[in-house]
Amino acid sequence: MELFKRILKQSIPVSIIAIMLSAVLTGGIKLPLGIFIGSLAGIVNLRAIIRNVSSITGGQKITGRYIILSTFRLLGLFALLFLLISKRLADVFGILLGFTIVFVIIIKEGLKEARNMQ
Repeated sequence: MELFKRILKQSIPVSIIAIMLSAVLTGGIKLPLGIFIGSLAGIVNLRAIIRNVSSITGGQKITGRYIILSTFRLLGLFALLFLLISKRLADVFGILLGFTIVFVIIIKEGLKEARNMQ
């Protein structure tokens, strides 16, 4: 959970800076909204993955509940993204940029944690 907090503390400011820069440079709302949605979806998805993995490694058995909930979570994420993109409410590149921001911070913190374990 400490790793998630570190990722969250870094993802939020970087996402806010990216949102503000894109708003100033493009003058529109679609790209900043896409960055916000992508960052939020990345953080929420990471939190759900951490919760599932910690409950599994905590001694609980893997049940169909975890598989079904994970499937519905991914289905809901894809449906939301599809709806936002098809209605042209958010920019595809903004959503990808938001996901990328969170993903890069996850990789950076994971590598940092791996170095500390050695």
